[in-house]
This record gives sequence, C-alpha cells and structure tokens, in this order.
Amino acid sequence: MRATVSSSLRRATVALVLGFVSSACLAQEPFWVTSVIPTGGPVMSVAANREGHIFAAIQGDGLWKSMDEGQSWSHVPLWEQWKIANSVAHVMFDDHNRGYISADGGVYRSLDGGRTWEMHPHGIPGRSGALTVKGAGPLVYAWVDRSWNLSYSGAICASTDNGATWSIKLNKAHPFELHVCPSTGTIIARSAATIDSLMRSTDGGETWTANRYLLDSAFLATFASDSTGLLYAIGHDWRTAGRLARSRDDGITWDWLPLDFNRDIDDILVNKLGHIYLTVYARDVWVSKDGGLTAEQLWRGMDNALAFCLALMPDGRIIAGGKHRVYISVRSTTETESIPTAVPAALSIEAAYPQPARNDLSVRIAVPGRGEVRNTLTDMLGRTVRHIREDVHTAGTRSVLFETEDLPSGPYLLTVVMNGALARRTVLVAR
Repeated sequence: MRATVSSSLRRATVALVLGFVSSACLAQEPFWVTSVIPTGGPVMSVAANREGHIFAAIQGDGLWKSMDEGQSWSHVPLWEQWKIANSVAHVMFDDHNRGYISADGGVYRSLDGGRTWEMHPHGIPGRSGALTVKGAGPLVYAWVDRSWNLSYSGAICASTDNGATWSIKLNKAHPFELHVCPSTGTIIARSAATIDSLMRSTDGGETWTANRYLLDSAFLATFASDSTGLLYAIGHDWRTAGRLARSRDDGITWDWLPLDFNRDIDDILVNKLGHIYLTVYARDVWVSKDGGLTAEQLWRGMDNALAFCLALMPDGRIIAGGKHRVYISVRSTTETESIPTAVPAALSIEAAYPQPARNDLSVRIAVPGRGEVRNTLTDMLGRTVRHIREDVHTAGTRSVLFETEDLPSGPYLLTVVMNGALARRTVLVAR
C-alpha cells in the first residue's frame, strides 16, 4: 500500500536522481525485455517457479501465467473453479516448487509448480494479504485483512503443513506487511496501529513484542533480507516515503540509510550478491550495490515508468511487474557486473514518457560531462510552464520528472541546455 507524499513534495517540479543508470543501461543492450499481458490492470505481485514459468497477480483480474518467458499469457481459472472473488493479492513459490496465492477467503496452494491449484480456507472472514514462507516450508504465514470488521481489522495466520490448515497467531494488532527472516526465522509484521508500528516474534508467532518508538514512530513496511541477515525496510508514511531503513540485529533497532527518493517505494528485493532492487513510483526500478548508500536507475527496455513489484527468476534474472506488463532483465543480476560502461557522446533527450502525459512526465537525459543543466517545458506560445536547473558533476544518464496534472492538453516543447549544447523534443499532455 502506497503512502501519500505531502503536497509540498508533490509540487516539487523535479526530483533529482540519486545515482546514475547502471552499467547495463549505459550500454546499448537493453536491461529489460517488455512483455504485455492482455488485461487492463496493474501487476500487484509476480513470481517464477523452478521451470521459469512466470505468474502475475493482476488487480481485479486474478492470476495470469506465461510458460515462455512472457511471449504469451493465459488466464488461470481460479474464479471459474472455486467461485471465490477474483482478487489475488500475492503469489510466490518456495524452494520445493510449491506455489501459494493469497486471495479472498483463503490461500490457494499448488504442489506441482503452478499447474493445478487447490483452495485452503484460513477460516477467518476476510482477504488474505501478504504471504510468506520460512525457507522451504512447511511453515507458511499470511495476514488476513478484515478492515470491514471494527472488532478486528486483521490477523496473522500460520500453517505448519504447507498451507493445508491454518491457525491464528496474532489478532490483536492490525497487520499490514509480513516478513520472515530466512537466516533466523524471526517474523516481522508491520502494524497499521500507531501504538505498535512494528511487531516481532522469534518463536513462530506464539509471542510478540512491539517496537513503539521505531525511528521516531515512523512506519516501516515491505521488508527484505540478505544472505548475511541484514534486514531492509521501506519508509511508509508522509514523512518517510522514499526512504530506506536497515537493521543489523534481526529487526530490534533500525537506522535510516542515505537514500531518499522523495517518492513512494512500492517493493524491495535483495539478490544473492546483496544488491538491493527497488521499485520507485513512476520512476522505474533502481538498484543499490553498496548497501543503500547510492542507487542506479534501471530503465533501458522499459516502455513505461510504472513498476510495482519484484521477483527473481531461477537463473537470477529480475522480474518487475508494471501496468499490465512484466519486465524481465536480459541478463542474470550476477552477470551484469561485467558489462562495460559507456559515457554519452553528446547531450540528448533519450526518452520522454508516458505519451501523452497526464499527471507526470518522466524525461531521460544523456549528459556527456559536468556542468549546469537547464530543463524547460514551454507551451506553443513560448511561455515557460516548468523550469528546472541542476548542477551535474558526473557524465551519465539522469532522470527528470515534470508534474503535468494541472497543465492544459496539447503539445509542449521540452528543451535541455548544457554548456552551450541544446536538445529539444515535442511532448504531448492530455487530460
């Protein structure tokens, strides 16, 4: 769930990037391959089984799968078989190729890599939300959203038999996100209650402790762990949206990292190398290879700036779910390290999207060196409607975000000037 950024931040004409495009993006080879799913909703969760078949949970349209790495897609008939509301919140596979889907009324389970599915009610009226597995099972945890019920707004359920039967482990709080640390088995649950912003259990959910003064009462959500036991979490309120926190002691204490995107982060993933991948709202996917100190943007090959969720293919490639799209990295995330970088030869506008723009216009600019960069958006009468100035200290590709939600429909001229060089492009705004 996305936090709301304050109007002062929303009205900032541009957020300067926190790093430069990764080496794969600077090379001519695209980082991503785009696959369009024949449905209209956003991909809220994505996963791959052992064979590399991709499963995507679509908001309002259930589960879709591709057995050929996104070349074709088919709808998984969960609704037709089980008559459960067609809402899938999360999909995942464990180390034994067992699949789990959280949906209205319970959890779907597959014991054959997603070929067939069976429904297992958790016994609590409501919708299953975040779903996670400790290691290879058989422990499975899920939180249930019961926001319609004023007595209990949610509960955390556990299964000791790979999702066949369920029991309540926590129902006094308002669980919102759930994570199991693979190295320790500690359960971390973000609570929507202001008094208990983070819940933690070290005994499989039997007992819980609350951290009520976490980072000045900041909300954390959407957790990830690396192979050494480090925990990462995303800031999730109007003060901390776009920030990344880290815990070195199994979730007891947390510190803010330098990264600050000033815009909501939707998902986080850490690969085997400890590289942190993030989906930043309307700004593609980013990667930090230094533990959250700096980040590089991964965009080449994406045809839209929206990416909501992340997952790994069996060979280490990254999957990102967007607006009825799935993006698959061309290379394994361990192979991209050897791709040489390339310095842009001249100032240029590499991309401007979406077209036409409605709320935001994201612009990618290739900068050949250091200097002052002036980004201007003018209407057809020559009147400046947006202007951004920034100092650039390193060659690379930068991202500029213009907010266009209050601009009239029509064509606009985008002009970028640096060290006497000029680049122009006509863009469209539509209401």
